[in-house]
Amino acid sequence: MNSLKHWSMAIALMTCIGCSHNDLNQPNTYSTSKPSQFDDERFESELAAVEAASNKFNPISIDEDREFMGSILRRVRSDGRFEYLYTVARGDRGADSVNMHLAVPYGLEVMAFWHTHGAAHYSRKYFSDTDSNLVRRMAVPFYLADHTGNLRVLRPGDFHMTVAQSNRLGLGASTGFAKGNSVYRNKKEKVMVATTRVGIFG
Repeated sequence: MNSLKHWSMAIALMTCIGCSHNDLNQPNTYSTSKPSQFDDERFESELAAVEAASNKFNPISIDEDREFMGSILRRVRSDGRFEYLYTVARGDRGADSVNMHLAVPYGLEVMAFWHTHGAAHYSRKYFSDTDSNLVRRMAVPFYLADHTGNLRVLRPGDFHMTVAQSNRLGLGASTGFAKGNSVYRNKKEKVMVATTRVGIFG
């Protein structure tokens, strides 16, 4: 029975300046979160799943100033190899936030999270303190696709900005903001993702 759930949780992310003190909610306590939908595609690696999700939804995120977020899940195939898939939930236009309810069926494992930050704004190139908190709480990487096409990742244990550094960048007096690290394929090819729908949707 594929409807059995291993565990479920609700996540609320806020990325706007002055709105970054929300926290990862306890399971089943955030009643307005939107269900996270499973994509039908399967991928050979975590990065391939992240790229596919980012290329598909980052252009929409920028055009509509709407955040998208999802998880990267892994399971073992019948031949013993791993396969990866992604889920996605969308935020409201101009809301600088996304609420997601994630239900993980048996046999699937959360390996990472991914998200977009909407239209161009200087603060949206950085991971917010709530992004950082999710990484700490879940102990998995969090990928960010921004309006410039950069794909960055924040991993457990990565550096977070001090209050002084955040203030200098105009992010406000808060700890937890982070730059993360650029994502590279085969340790040498920097990964960039789509920023426009041209060539992606035909």
